[in-house]
Amino acid sequence: MRKATILKRLSADDGLGMLEIVVSAVIFFFVLTAVLGLLGTTTQMSLAAKQRAVMTNAINAYVERVSAMPFSQVALVSEGGALSEVETQTVGEYTVVIRPTVSIPTTMTSQDDPNLKRLRLQVTVTRGGANPISYTTEVLIRDRDTFLTQAVSSPQTDPTIAFTNTTPPEGTVVWGSQYAGGALTIGAKAEAGEGRAVSSVVLWCDDQFVLKDTMGNLGSWANIDQQSFTTPSFVWNTRQTDEYGNTVIVDGYRTISAYVLDSGGVSKYTVRHFLVDNVAPPLPTTSTVEPLTATETRISWGEVMDGTTPADHYRVEGYVQSQSLPETWTPAGYVGGTYIYKGTSGLFATQPFSRYYMRMQAHSPRDELDPVDWYYHPVAWVSRPALSGTSTTSGSNRTVTLTCSTPQFPYSSITYKVYRGTSPTALAFLATAASNTYSNTFKKTTDYYYQFEVTVTPTGTAGGRLPAPTPVTIRSNIVGPSGTSPLPVIW
Repeated sequence: MRKATILKRLSADDGLGMLEIVVSAVIFFFVLTAVLGLLGTTTQMSLAAKQRAVMTNAINAYVERVSAMPFSQVALVSEGGALSEVETQTVGEYTVVIRPTVSIPTTMTSQDDPNLKRLRLQVTVTRGGANPISYTTEVLIRDRDTFLTQAVSSPQTDPTIAFTNTTPPEGTVVWGSQYAGGALTIGAKAEAGEGRAVSSVVLWCDDQFVLKDTMGNLGSWANIDQQSFTTPSFVWNTRQTDEYGNTVIVDGYRTISAYVLDSGGVSKYTVRHFLVDNVAPPLPTTSTVEPLTATETRISWGEVMDGTTPADHYRVEGYVQSQSLPETWTPAGYVGGTYIYKGTSGLFATQPFSRYYMRMQAHSPRDELDPVDWYYHPVAWVSRPALSGTSTTSGSNRTVTLTCSTPQFPYSSITYKVYRGTSPTALAFLATAASNTYSNTFKKTTDYYYQFEVTVTPTGTAGGRLPAPTPVTIRSNIVGPSGTSPLPVIW
């Protein structure tokens, strides 16, 4: 009997039942949500990688061009040189702005060297209307007339030098004696011209420090006297120190140069740039918040330098106050489900008329961060209330009923003011409302727009972390025109 019932059910042609349709729809919704989230994350990562590649290529091209200039011309135009104060380049959909500064090095090893200049580059990369991302790096420019041309140079006899495939690619993030691919092995192959021999090969960082490994051995080989020479295995220690034990390699983009000198006294070089990431960047020190709508606030903060390069990204955590418990704050949601921000500003998701505070950290490219300390925004802020309205007519009159959201946090006092105007940009004070609702009756021949202004005094200091709250005045969204019900919302 049971078997016959099952066969009958399987052979039925009446389609899926309502319960089966609902279950299928729920499953499809969750699968689609996961796929869309993954697609968005992948797209953001791809755009960030492309933006960094554009920035790296722009820096490399600029440094190579400046290095080829006469040494006396390596200065800003205002200082008698050939470098513009600002240089703008367009690379596809990206705009690259380079602002150079030139100074005399004052490091312990080069303060008396008249043949060096320090070139500092502030590079800003913008894609369309997106927030710009800025990077800063610096390199030393050497006077090639005194360093490279001690002998007659000719393409037919000049030596050549190139990094070996053991060297990480251009733009690699490195730390200690490693990178994501393993040991930080720097290698170079030098070839002398016909009738000459390779005399020496030296590996430099920023033309300032000869590379050292973890044992303190220098990346320098002399008295080679071979036509072809490949450096033996050399693992660079980015935490190398000077004779006083001071770390000399600063976090940020560093220029690694491999120089070859041949028996004819001619020297040539090649360069590669790495992003050194040994230590966590410091904490931000300033921040601002700007409530935009009831559900969105723009947050921004001062740029944090990670060595000579801005911090790679920022972690921002928000906390929302309980509606009934002044000292209870819980983690808030995030725009797009993320709390990681690139650049120095972003959007923060809020609930209407709620109270928040936030804390943040700066992160390095490999997510190095301070394990304990946070920077806290100095005060809590209140998101904008949400206003809605309905419109009814009776004879020649129209009545608009407005409702403003109430605070979702504890407070000691509150007042509501109503503003009205014939356009969203021409609102004037109308009345003080006794509560969060207000009705306005007028001749229906006129259309009006409305907005609430609320002054509220919150309570609660997040356990003493925040200062004692003071009255906050904040305006709602605008609704109107009044000829439509419900009244359209204008943010």
